[in-house]
Amino acid sequence: MKRLLVCLLILGVVGCSKGKGPNTYTSPSHSDLNRRDASAGGYGVSETFAIMAPQTVPEMVPVSQVELADKEKVIAIEVEGQHFAYPLFYLHGIGEHIVNDSITGKPITVIFCSQTECTRVLTTDKTDKPLSVIQQGLVNSELALLFAGEVHQLSKDTIPLDQYPHEIVRWLTWCEMHPDGLVYPGVTWDDEEEDPGASENDKK
Repeated sequence: MKRLLVCLLILGVVGCSKGKGPNTYTSPSHSDLNRRDASAGGYGVSETFAIMAPQTVPEMVPVSQVELADKEKVIAIEVEGQHFAYPLFYLHGIGEHIVNDSITGKPITVIFCSQTECTRVLTTDKTDKPLSVIQQGLVNSELALLFAGEVHQLSKDTIPLDQYPHEIVRWLTWCEMHPDGLVYPGVTWDDEEEDPGASENDKK
């Protein structure tokens, strides 16, 4: 009887150490990145958690200040007669997928998932401030958005925000149509601010 109890205790410890419960996480090399097998909790999806700060109200620049290959694509929008372009080239990198902008008092959030090539432009009439949409890793191998305390998959219609009209066009085509348009120039680093991705040799 004692041997049976010991065996059951050992099996229980081993089972717990495998971490199959819905609240069990494993941590890879980065402390802010966790993977969860959500199917254990009945959700049937695989999620990767990595909160990354979005770009907020970037300075837009004239077409003449941006050099892109003619074939590059941009997310094109129009706000009160002014045309804006957000090149996909500048939305590919880590922490670069979301831009929370504000144009003439209208919140505009531009999002691109390089995994699925899904794009969204979101807005609301409930505020004139930039939206607080944050990347929270991936869900179903697609960008996960954190907004108002809830996580949403980018392509799903669960995000409580309005869709803003946009189109995907080639850079050359957009420039020819809107030579006076303004362009999102991507992430830039101030001289006083170090690039967190720079190596020690680059800093010397």
